[in-house]
Amino acid sequence: MKDSVTISRLVSHYEVLLDGVLLGPGVHVDVNVYGIVPLELFRFTHDERVRKQGIDLTDEQWKILYRIVSPIKHVTGLMTCI
Repeated sequence: MKDSVTISRLVSHYEVLLDGVLLGPGVHVDVNVYGIVPLELFRFTHDERVRKQGIDLTDEQWKILYRIVSPIKHVTGLMTCI
């Protein structure tokens, strides 16, 4: 990004979110989809703390999807056997 001043300001404001407290409790799609912000910031800052937070948030989103899809795949597999 060409606007390094804006990126610097965004990074400084984002620092307070690195502890995860302001992201909300539990696993929720609004929290998990938020993972794109730290991953985008990592592209500019190369700060591993930001990368880890982004990966952790997006990994949680996939866990939710797996819990939903896995039983459906199981039932669908049983239906094709009948």
